[in-house]
Amino acid sequence: MSIPSGATRLMATLEDFKILKLQYSEGLISMYIILPNKQDGLWPLLEKVGSDPNFFEKYRKDLRTVRVRKFRVPKFKISYDFEAKKVLQDIGLRLLFSGEAELDDSVRGLDPDQRLKVASVRHKSIIEVNEEETEAAAVTEMDYYFNICDDEMPALPVYPVDDFVADHPFIFNYL
Repeated sequence: MSIPSGATRLMATLEDFKILKLQYSEGLISMYIILPNKQDGLWPLLEKVGSDPNFFEKYRKDLRTVRVRKFRVPKFKISYDFEAKKVLQDIGLRLLFSGEAELDDSVRGLDPDQRLKVASVRHKSIIEVNEEETEAAAVTEMDYYFNICDDEMPALPVYPVDDFVADHPFIFNYL
């Protein structure tokens, strides 16, 4: 995945790692990529993330708008699926699978002597990062002023410049 040089992104550069935020449409969910500064820094970073339940809350406050000079993240696709029946039953949704739930109205033509019940629930998630997704996740910012009088216009914001090149193992998370 690549973005045009000079585009702005939310990023934090810390002592041992960088965090990049890629916001999806409507801003409801974002992908955070945590990149260790050292090529072999993944395991210490995993220990840090795993030992601190507030890791993301703690470091998200460090995100700042930066102008990205070089941005590279490899293309990848991850999919995961599982049978969710046991999980749903464990959190208390037992009636749904018992035949006692009143689901009959949702199906036309059901014999009155038959009861509809849910036999299984499968969940599948797919995460895909590629060139096309970069366009969907891109954010364009424009700062402008209306020049109503002849006074001098305020200066446009100047963002720091940084690189984000994920050419070694990294962590990602969705929040």
